[in-house]
Amino acid sequence: MSSNYDNWERLVAAVLRKEQLWQLFHAHSRSPSILSEASDFSSSVHSSPALQDVALGFSKPASPSAYRQQIENGVVKLLIPCPKLVLVSGFPPAFDVRDVILSSAEFLGSGTFGSSYMATMENGVKIVVKRLKPMDISVAEFKRQMEIVGNVRHENVATLRTYYFSKGERFMLYDYYGNGSVFALLHGQTSENPNHVDWATRLRIAIGTARGIAEIHTQNDGKLVHGNIKSSNIFLNPQQYGCVADLGVANMAAITFMPTAPCYALEVRNTQTMSHASDVYSFGILLLELLTRKSPVHVPGGPEAVDLVKLVSSVKGKDMTAKVIDADLLKYPAIREQMLKVLQMGLSCVAKSLKRRPKMSEVVKMLEDMSIISMGTSVSSGSKLIFVVDENPTFDLEDILSAPAQILGTGTFGNAYMVSFDNGHTIMVRISRVVNVAFEELKQHMEIIGRIRHENVAKLRAYCIREHEAILVYEYYNQKSTSVLLHGQSGNTPNHVDWATRLRIAIGAARGIAEIHTQNGGRLVHGNIKSSNIFLNPQQYGCVLDLGVANMAAITFMPTARCYAPEVKNAQTMSQASDVYSFGILLLELLTRKSPECVPGGPEAVDLVKLVSYVKGKDMTAKVFDADLLKYPTIREQMVKVLQIGISCVAKSLKKRPKMSEVVKMLEDMSIINIGTSVFSGSKLVFVADENPTFDLEDMLRAFAHILGRGTFGTAYMVSFDNGDTIMVRILRDVNVAFVELQQHMQIIGRIRHENVAKLRAYCIREHEAILVYEYFNKKSTSALLHGKRGTTQTCLDWETRIRIAVGVARGVAHIHRQDGGKLVHGNIKSSNIFLNRHNYGLVSDVGLPQLRNPISRNVLGGYCAPEVQDTKKVSQASDVYSFGVVLFELVSRRQTQGTTIHGKVVSVVDWIQSLSPNDWTAKVIDHRLRYRHEEAMVQVLKIGMDCAAAVPQRRPKMPQVVRMLEEISGVEPSNESRWEDGLKPTFIESILGDALEPASSDSSLEDLLEYGFLSP
Repeated sequence: MSSNYDNWERLVAAVLRKEQLWQLFHAHSRSPSILSEASDFSSSVHSSPALQDVALGFSKPASPSAYRQQIENGVVKLLIPCPKLVLVSGFPPAFDVRDVILSSAEFLGSGTFGSSYMATMENGVKIVVKRLKPMDISVAEFKRQMEIVGNVRHENVATLRTYYFSKGERFMLYDYYGNGSVFALLHGQTSENPNHVDWATRLRIAIGTARGIAEIHTQNDGKLVHGNIKSSNIFLNPQQYGCVADLGVANMAAITFMPTAPCYALEVRNTQTMSHASDVYSFGILLLELLTRKSPVHVPGGPEAVDLVKLVSSVKGKDMTAKVIDADLLKYPAIREQMLKVLQMGLSCVAKSLKRRPKMSEVVKMLEDMSIISMGTSVSSGSKLIFVVDENPTFDLEDILSAPAQILGTGTFGNAYMVSFDNGHTIMVRISRVVNVAFEELKQHMEIIGRIRHENVAKLRAYCIREHEAILVYEYYNQKSTSVLLHGQSGNTPNHVDWATRLRIAIGAARGIAEIHTQNGGRLVHGNIKSSNIFLNPQQYGCVLDLGVANMAAITFMPTARCYAPEVKNAQTMSQASDVYSFGILLLELLTRKSPECVPGGPEAVDLVKLVSYVKGKDMTAKVFDADLLKYPTIREQMVKVLQIGISCVAKSLKKRPKMSEVVKMLEDMSIINIGTSVFSGSKLVFVADENPTFDLEDMLRAFAHILGRGTFGTAYMVSFDNGDTIMVRILRDVNVAFVELQQHMQIIGRIRHENVAKLRAYCIREHEAILVYEYFNKKSTSALLHGKRGTTQTCLDWETRIRIAVGVARGVAHIHRQDGGKLVHGNIKSSNIFLNRHNYGLVSDVGLPQLRNPISRNVLGGYCAPEVQDTKKVSQASDVYSFGVVLFELVSRRQTQGTTIHGKVVSVVDWIQSLSPNDWTAKVIDHRLRYRHEEAMVQVLKIGMDCAAAVPQRRPKMPQVVRMLEEISGVEPSNESRWEDGLKPTFIESILGDALEPASSDSSLEDLLEYGFLSP
């Protein structure tokens, strides 16, 4: 060891005056177990008045007498003139060398490649300083290595912030993580019993670490190696996933390893023989360590080292789980299958043959596919679930604990899970580990939140409190978060998100936050507004999730947490003004499509406030706005207005930020979109049949239109004229029909005059685009009535209305099927295309659209699509009948038409109902709010639906026959549509009811179907 290195160590030793403490540090120094040693050090500080913090000094090494000391409040400060630190590009100078010099430091440990310290700046910023052992490397090569390491920006890799070098000295400064190393988490500190580490945490550690290593392996043209993967170098990031530290150290040191070094691959003899494959081997050792909770290295005072590869290889068959896997995990048999899969991965990673080891990208995929866990491994039992206000309990805490759950994500305040029950209910559960509120106060807080009933705020349904843990149960939204919508998921390219959708997200989120701010006497705060907490509600507007979590937690925020206002230092300093700031960040994110947070596998995080502040004048749109939006110059003015709103929300001064109610008003004033931005002008509007023209195409193009929604076949608008006339306009893209054929088709549809079919009034065609003008209905769609808006006094759609909807739609479809010589097909029957006419009977809109445009795959058609229909060109009258059967199921059950099993398999409501015995329909299928008054009629309608949804098209009834059966059930006067064909033969009725009772043939296993969870009614 060099004299310079000895001088430094003697300096540390001089400060640690007690021989006992000196032994403590060196007995427990393990390579480089940063946070575990920090905990030991901190506990020693409080018990030893003689121990003082050390300030870090970087300069040319000198003797201890050469250092000038200044003692302030018992802390030694080393005031040493020195050169500048080298900042890694892209990082703001949050501190300089003077801050580091004057900081107090804690010794963390000595390892294979050097010593580590935790430095605390006067501004509260904490960093890890790695002082490398002497190495034979030139300054140029050291700088080159630092540039490579500094370019690695990933949430699962500890970030190199800056570095320092001089003759004989090398320092690397990393981000500091305060949650401790995985080694300390699994094996505890000296003389301490380790805490319980649940399977969910271990799996997140494995997934995060794998992602980090996989990212490292892509750097430097795919040549970068970590070289020192072990549990003492793995930490928990703020999202509670594994994060890899010490990158870049092994690549510069010339170290020869003993053959017994258990964390390294067998082929590794020195740092020059390290490779991607040896990193995979070391990761395999980590997986075995997570499974067994046995340490591959010996720590003084800790457990003996175990050769994990030999341990696992020596155990075969049934003894495997009992003798290998941590006994603490074996208490949860529901996760046994997952543990065995991880064990198999670990064994493949530690294969002797390098060629047989998987790539880290492959390991990531395998682990991510296993992110379904048992909630029972993650929460404490023994408490009671408390349901809020008018919630009807359909499950209890034991149901949640025993149900399999899919991890939706981890955030600042805990983990979120999707839980699906056998009865079809699906909920979202948030588990908050750090609760800093007394029980009575928390209960009052939950009651306040539980009373909020607003379509733009996710409803809290129940909660449970136990010690420092809270379980919050919310309604579940099956659509992606705004963050995923904008930036995609790991490895996936995000889709196009149009301006109308972004504006609806902004308006909905603003409405939700404004509603929150009116609660509890106008004092309630959300505290965690960000795009990953904003979802699309059934009306496709933004909906705010996670209300109530931030108020309970004792969380301190890093200055780099860009979603939060600069004045927010912890959860207690949050305010309605800081909510406005966070909403402003959301607006900037919607405009720029740049993420303020690091997205796994996605783009780097961007300081959006700084980005917008730097760009001025004409460059604003080109350098700030999402290039995908700049293709549409007609919306530029709106985007600029939203940008102005966003900038006002992120004002530094709290007084200058607007109230959320003011933001709502500004955004709602912009929700009127000029329909001229969406169509080609220069064509003529053609009115059909006996229509009396009261407007022309130019009137429509000048008018402002409110977007009603986007569907499979285009966007729908509501257009209101000054003369009071209101119309609905559907704009179709990708029209693939010759003009003459399209004109003939429009004339056929235009001649339909029936009280249960929406009337086509006019149309316009230009190139591959068509405008269809319909009469407008000011009542909600059946989809919205069944699944949509939930106000303060939520009402149930009564059975009389539902059966009238069914009868009306059946009559309308039957009438459509009589047109064009009995050949016309609707092609897109679903609840969002069904409205109520003036007699409150169902009315079907959007007739005949599939025949007009390029084929659309059945994958995007949803649960209404008949099994024989592979694309929209294959629709038929029989497939219309099938779709109508699905609508009947929807009316009776009030469930969505598709969902996902716990295995990730998409299952339709048809398959689910057909898998059940008719004896179970009342309990499991029928809407529980109606079952006791109309059970017989609802079961009869289900039987008709079963026949309509028959797998074989030839076995489905004709629509006039369906009309007759529904009219008989409802008791209404028979219509012309039911008299169109001969009356039903008794043998036919018997056969279809018999078919309904036959077990269905399906591609889905019974196990899948029973585990399938639909959205809760």
